[in-house]
Amino acid sequence: METSLRQTLYQKSYIILGVDLASNPGLRPHVAPEKRFEHILPSGVRVSVWKGDLANFSAEAVVNAANSQLHHAGGLALALAEAGGPQIQKESDDYVRTSGNVRTGGAVALGAGKLQCKAVIHAVGPQLYSLIHDRTSVFQALFTSVRDCLWNAVSSKHSSIAFPAIGTGNLGFKDTEVAQIMLHAVCDFAKSYPPPLNVHFVIFPSDVDRFKVPTPAEGATVTQMDCSCDTLLTESE
Repeated sequence: METSLRQTLYQKSYIILGVDLASNPGLRPHVAPEKRFEHILPSGVRVSVWKGDLANFSAEAVVNAANSQLHHAGGLALALAEAGGPQIQKESDDYVRTSGNVRTGGAVALGAGKLQCKAVIHAVGPQLYSLIHDRTSVFQALFTSVRDCLWNAVSSKHSSIAFPAIGTGNLGFKDTEVAQIMLHAVCDFAKSYPPPLNVHFVIFPSDVDRFKVPTPAEGATVTQMDCSCDTLLTESE
């Protein structure tokens, strides 16, 4: 690899989407997408890491970290809903009204409103702390959610999909766990469904004071995530 994930992820000015966003996403400055890392799996599926904002990121499908009611009231969900306009919440409400809540570990593809993408795939990740005595089931639900997102993209003939780090923040997963599970899901899916498919993981530039990434002395969870990603991608070859 020409660029290590350590250089990509271990910087204080970055935060993985899904942890939190600014309290008023409408006031966030525009972020020009910048590729920081890329790796091609043996199947040909291209995995990349970007500095950017999912609300204006160019991919055919964008994944939203949603709740089962598809009520987009905060975090990434609110940012996408505000950027995409009222159609995002309306289609979500219509779906829940006719089909019911999205199951935990599931995903549903709906319209993109005014976003640049063709579809928003709403993924419902499990809450780790709610099932603390059954971690295996929780991890499997997150794995399934990522696979469902990928399946939604491929079945709709989308050639690219952009993910946040599903499961961090309020859902209680560690960065290392998210990296391992999401990359395992991508690698596993890629064995059955070859390209064309570009899988992007998007990192949002953060306010350093409000969203501080630990330094080595503070635990270096991002460095741990880096090592997990590097190991998994190497093992996939």
